[in-house]
Amino acid sequence: TIIDSGDGKTQKEVYRYVIPRQRKKVFASKGEGQIGHPLINQTPPTKFAKRREPVWLVHIGVDTAKDMIFDRCAMTEIGPKYVHFSTALSAEWFNQLAAEEKKDVTVSGRMETRWTQVRARNEALDCFVMNLAAVTLIRPQWDVLRESRKPAEPEPEQEPERPNTWTPSQPPKLAAPS
Repeated sequence: TIIDSGDGKTQKEVYRYVIPRQRKKVFASKGEGQIGHPLINQTPPTKFAKRREPVWLVHIGVDTAKDMIFDRCAMTEIGPKYVHFSTALSAEWFNQLAAEEKKDVTVSGRMETRWTQVRARNEALDCFVMNLAAVTLIRPQWDVLRESRKPAEPEPEQEPERPNTWTPSQPPKLAAPS
């Protein structure tokens, strides 16, 4: 589990929550919004507060994640990394997913490409980014999971046993004399 601690308001509360749960793989995260950052980067623990408790912080390259998400959403053939969407998702959910666009902006006198929010709400995109980071962090064995989802092979059908009946067209089999 990763919990966003980078909103500027709840960092201390998130740290207090995750510190006793880190052994159960509950981590605080912080997004880094620059092109080229790795999707996830887990830093060595840093000391938090007066008690000096270690916090494992997962840094998420949010721009990298968004690039990956939109590249995958653009895929037209089903296969690895293809994104499947539930039919239960609303139009509002898709509007939130598409709430940011890549734009060239001037930062400190030079042009940079940045993801810019163009709609008021982007929670669906933020959740997608966090989920992608969490999946990358746990590194699931996709082949093993895929195999476990396959239905069991049906047993081959056996011919039904025929009754042991004698017909006049077939002479009865006699036991050999002993």
